[in-house]
Amino acid sequence: MEEANAENLAARREVIETRRQMDKTIRGQDAFQCANDDLLRRMQTRDEQERGRRTEIVMPKEGYPLSASIMSEIVPQHFIIPKIHPFIGNADPEAHLKAFNAQMLVSGGSDAVRCKVFVGTLAGTALKWFCSLPRSSISSFVVFARTFVERFAANRVKLPKMANHFDVRQGSYQ
Repeated sequence: MEEANAENLAARREVIETRRQMDKTIRGQDAFQCANDDLLRRMQTRDEQERGRRTEIVMPKEGYPLSASIMSEIVPQHFIIPKIHPFIGNADPEAHLKAFNAQMLVSGGSDAVRCKVFVGTLAGTALKWFCSLPRSSISSFVVFARTFVERFAANRVKLPKMANHFDVRQGSYQ
């Protein structure tokens, strides 16, 4: 009976963790969808302008942190979107950036495409931070990455200091 209760508890914890991971993924997908919808609207506007129609480009009310040159870059139709956990602002930014760059090695893509796709990996506090950046303040992925790491530097994994090793004691081996 006690063993069955333990198995039930373990199964419940697994379900809760799975739901939590799904929620994170959905938040990241929502952010990416928002950026993708904005890009689609801009592409349609650009297409209309190229056909000789006079149309205004509608920018979000608060402006968009990516520069005009980045925003005008088109993400290839069959581009492979990196599959990484969304960064919500409480993890190591360098680890997130490394995971993103590793996935982008497979996908390729220009500097501008990297910027656009990276926005889709942000959620929660990180996405709010991105939306609060000054209009057109991000002109390249190098600038984006540096700004991102600087903002979330407090979350970096800290290496143990020598003083931390003084408390290590050898236990008995059995």
